Amino acid sequence: MFELYKLHKIDLFLIGIYTWIKINEVYPEVSPLSIINFKEDRKDVDIALFKAILKHNCMALILSFKNKITNSFQQKIYWSSLRYVSPSLSVKTLYKTKENYPLILFQIRVGRRVWSSQIEGIVEIITKLYSDFPNLGIILDGWTQKETGNLSQENSTIEQEMTVAHDILTRIPAEVTTHLIIGQTVREKVVWAEAIDLFVAPYGANCAIPLWVVNKPGIVHSNQELTTRVLRQSRKVSLFPIWMIPHQNITDINLHHIYTDYDFDSSIIYEQIKIMLPEIADSQSFDPINDFWDEFNLNNQP
Repeated sequence: MFELYKLHKIDLFLIGIYTWIKINEVYPEVSPLSIINFKEDRKDVDIALFKAILKHNCMALILSFKNKITNSFQQKIYWSSLRYVSPSLSVKTLYKTKENYPLILFQIRVGRRVWSSQIEGIVEIITKLYSDFPNLGIILDGWTQKETGNLSQENSTIEQEMTVAHDILTRIPAEVTTHLIIGQTVREKVVWAEAIDLFVAPYGANCAIPLWVVNKPGIVHSNQELTTRVLRQSRKVSLFPIWMIPHQNITDINLHHIYTDYDFDSSIIYEQIKIMLPEIADSQSFDPINDFWDEFNLNNQP
């Protein structure tokens, strides 16, 4: 990732319509005067970017990160997210999550490559876990709100995911502490993800924040076709602190199709959570919520 000594060499930051987090929030040293935001329609933004490159005589670079996000960059994203997070997510709310153990994030997916029994499966997992952990807390997540606003089809996805989430919430024990963050911004989701002990998610964009940004341990699932590809790649590079449901435990709805829906026995996830939690508890050392709580109390003393 960029470090301070490299940032000053960049003359312009050309920001398209898919803005998930503002670069000058993560790197305050980036001057707003060096940022050009484009608000053109989706079909026109590529041309607008190209014209801006020519107008400013720029050599344009598209960043591609082949390695995991570094710890220092994770910290920058987290602390900037915490500073700019919406007022509805208070420090006291975050600190209160420490009363829940485990705090587990479940990612919901609609459209394609969907766990066909995700409602029943997630309900069963939560219900079983609650019998083991009376202080269980869960977070239901899905699509993320962009800084520039979502397209109509993205808002439709959020509505569908909210329907699934509310269905789940009506079926689980009422005593379980729940948080619903579908449709919130990256800032909120980064802060929530840092608070969790573990996540459960379909492989793909649902993993972006808990896995690639916050680097939390988790359980990932997908159809047989994609699972085989991911596991083959992970043998070459140790990509993720995750456990992926083996392809032999997955049933694809349409065989040999990368976008097919799929199904599996939810007890596989429940049993794996029980295995992973003690290992996670032994390895955790960074507690940003506690650090920020100390700073919050210090700055708000009478």
